[in-house]
Amino acid sequence: ASIAILPFENLSGTADDARLAVGLVQDLITELARFPALGVIAAESVFAVESVGLDDAGLGRRLKVAYLLKGSVRRSARALRIAVQLVEAATGQHLWAERFDMPAAELFAVLDEIAAKIANALALRIDQTVLSASRRRKIPQLAVYECWLRGMECLQRGTVESDEEARVYFEQ
Repeated sequence: ASIAILPFENLSGTADDARLAVGLVQDLITELARFPALGVIAAESVFAVESVGLDDAGLGRRLKVAYLLKGSVRRSARALRIAVQLVEAATGQHLWAERFDMPAAELFAVLDEIAAKIANALALRIDQTVLSASRRRKIPQLAVYECWLRGMECLQRGTVESDEEARVYFEQ
């Protein structure tokens, strides 16, 4: 699975929040790059293509990614809101969205937590999408079905080790 994180919109309109939006995108790219199953496009590539004005499908094709992450940053006198959306590039379908609200003074204390939550939700959602697609395929033989069942059993355990074991079964 591959993903591009688009520049976040600065809904407040201030220069400080523009820098905050750029920094948040960089932090998300760094966090998502830790997941070996995700191919994360470099920010410079995304910024260059995003200004062309393509729709989601066009951006996906141009960047050669399956998913786009869009977001916005908005600040009031006392609070900060960060909203994110995971979009399937080919269809434009929204797969996941979340809004994070926090006191503005606590931003840097929770920025890593926000990036980790987004990364975990994205990784989970993308894995679920890939698994759902594989469920729709016809099973050519019993051995393939048994591998799929074993992989699903491993996923139910919910550990990193069992997820890796499940991946081996799914690849078989």
